[in-house]
Amino acid sequence: MKQSPEIQRQLLFDIEDCDRLSGLAFANKAAARAAMIPEEMLDDCQELTKDIEYNLGLLVERGLIKVEPDNQFIRYNLTAIGHDSIEAIRDDTFWNNLRNVTPREASVLLRNTVGSAAAHAAIKMLGYE
Repeated sequence: MKQSPEIQRQLLFDIEDCDRLSGLAFANKAAARAAMIPEEMLDDCQELTKDIEYNLGLLVERGLIKVEPDNQFIRYNLTAIGHDSIEAIRDDTFWNNLRNVTPREASVLLRNTVGSAAAHAAIKMLGYE
């Protein structure tokens, strides 16, 4: 599996928008049919789900989101560092600039924008560490 800064960024925005992200994975074909996903699309959905789950795990590991089991769902909520990191990467132009500079330059840009913990998490998200 490979980390994807774009997937991680979008996940952070999605979690922020709905305050939680629940039930990403369809465990089997029966669950997919119940969700009305055509079987021919199931393999693509499972591959995307694997990418999403892997990148969610990285966000948890880096302290940007936390996992809160809730009955039958897993809920993901932003941490304080996650909120700060979103503010640093919200602007598309700034985000694209971060992706086109050296790790050292990205670090300086981020540290001037947000606190050091959020900057450190965003730098990891970009794959610079």
